[in-house]
Amino acid sequence: MSVASTEPALKETARSLAPMLRDRAQACEDSRRVPRETLERLKAAGFFKALGPRRFGGHEDDLESFFDAVIELAKACPSTAWVTSLFGIHTWMVGLFPEAAQTDVWPDAESGDEVIIASAIAPRGRATEVDGGYRLSGRWRCSSGCDDAGWTIMGAALDTEDTAPHRRLELLVPAADYRIEDTWFVAGLRGTGSNDLVVDEAFVPAHRALSLARLFAGSPQSQRVHDAPLFLLPWMPVFVFGLAAPAIGTALGALENYIEHVGTRRAAYTGALVAENASSQVRVAEASSCIDAARLIMRRDLGEMRSYAESGKRCPFANAVRYRWDAPYVAKLCRQAVDMLFGAAGAAALLNTSPLQRAFRDIHAMSAHAILNSDIAGQIYGRELLGLRGDPSLF
Repeated sequence: MSVASTEPALKETARSLAPMLRDRAQACEDSRRVPRETLERLKAAGFFKALGPRRFGGHEDDLESFFDAVIELAKACPSTAWVTSLFGIHTWMVGLFPEAAQTDVWPDAESGDEVIIASAIAPRGRATEVDGGYRLSGRWRCSSGCDDAGWTIMGAALDTEDTAPHRRLELLVPAADYRIEDTWFVAGLRGTGSNDLVVDEAFVPAHRALSLARLFAGSPQSQRVHDAPLFLLPWMPVFVFGLAAPAIGTALGALENYIEHVGTRRAAYTGALVAENASSQVRVAEASSCIDAARLIMRRDLGEMRSYAESGKRCPFANAVRYRWDAPYVAKLCRQAVDMLFGAAGAAALLNTSPLQRAFRDIHAMSAHAILNSDIAGQIYGRELLGLRGDPSLF
């Protein structure tokens, strides 16, 4: 089936959807999930299959272009952008599984049917080897967008307390094999519907499992199902930048809102225009530079990753470790920018109607994700810089 790429239009489509997302941002929070109507618009625009394999109806778009579009969405509604980014990355990730697993998820490539895929990649489950596959049980927390997914990628340890990559698996599980427990009552990213998943002794065929060791190493050409360079990109850096991109958009949205806010605001006691205050000028300048630095770091890293993939080469381990650190650092820079702006915005920013308070809550929720933990990522990268091989179990 010939599938036209959405790449040139995706960012502009995101911008055109921004007013709708802003109008629905409160409804998204109140319902604690992305509105169904919004998901249908995003699906129709091609966001969820942008990074999917062409053979199964995807577009195989450029990763940088996809993240640029996610950033535009996050400026309007961080929760919507977070879920959209993950759905796109998960579709790409299924393209790394064996062909039989992909056929299970997309049984009729010609139909163009779209399948939403969620994830719970932390190895919280237990997988027992049985004839033909694995018996899976466990509880997974915080699976964003899971209520709308037909499949979920779940992490599990294989019959041992050892958490080394070769003892950890990622397994593709259909929605019929797990139940969702409504637990997402939180301060930030309220609209992501990141509920708990529970599996009780579900059978997972062997072809629907990938070891983390193989994911970390990448698939050599002889084992790849798809020829596009997109599927030679390193798994963990792609995933972690999928979480950092919404942070950039959230910070950009906060910056735009702050500039609009202080443009007409006057100090309560002096009546002076807040924009004339030197501290306001310094804060907005510093916040803008933090966001610029974050975007430049991400662009450089994505460009390097693409260059290796297009040349048919695996990304060197040392580079992958740096990318693993850079993405949480990008999120940290964005959080610092939002904190500066929120702290200078005054009491009006505390109102529920203020996008700044939502950005403040959401950026801190993003930073709380384990994969965006800069302490862990810094430990891995610091060891590499000091000549100590990074611990893959922390990767």
